[in-house]
Amino acid sequence: MVRLIGIKWQEEEDLSGVTSTRRSEEMKTRLYEHAKTFGLRLKMKEMDKEALVTEMKKTKKRGIRSEWLAFNCAVGLPQMGKGKSASSLVEFLRLANDSIRLDGEGVSGTRGIITIARESKALSEVGLQAWRMREDSLMEAKELIRETESFYCAAIEGVKENQLVLSYMGIPLVKVSSWT
Repeated sequence: MVRLIGIKWQEEEDLSGVTSTRRSEEMKTRLYEHAKTFGLRLKMKEMDKEALVTEMKKTKKRGIRSEWLAFNCAVGLPQMGKGKSASSLVEFLRLANDSIRLDGEGVSGTRGIITIARESKALSEVGLQAWRMREDSLMEAKELIRETESFYCAAIEGVKENQLVLSYMGIPLVKVSSWT
């Protein structure tokens, strides 16, 4: 089973007037359908940051070592509507970093990944380390955008090769960086 938790931020509208609640519901529907095509059972819920902190503490107390956590944070993208404050981003990244670095008995170790759309100065503030993008991720991205048939291209960039960049006619549109 795949468990997905979305963080509730305050209600807001994107540039086209669609509320975050409506976007969230549409995304849930698409994700359930996508999971079904791969035969995956998907369990989704939304919670605020405080509830997520409580959930992570419970998980650590239970000592569940089989869970692998993935945190995705999309910030600064035009389609995301009004941006979150830098302090909210740092708070989220600290929570994510703490969650993947410790197991149930407080033993250090990595149990997940953090991906960020549009790199931020906040990443260095929480002690994250770049995680090199894999070649198969690049190949998958190229297949999704049909790179050989379109003006879109995907490439791995960054000093640590931890960024996957989607470009249109040579102009970068989205950069996703990977951290652990």
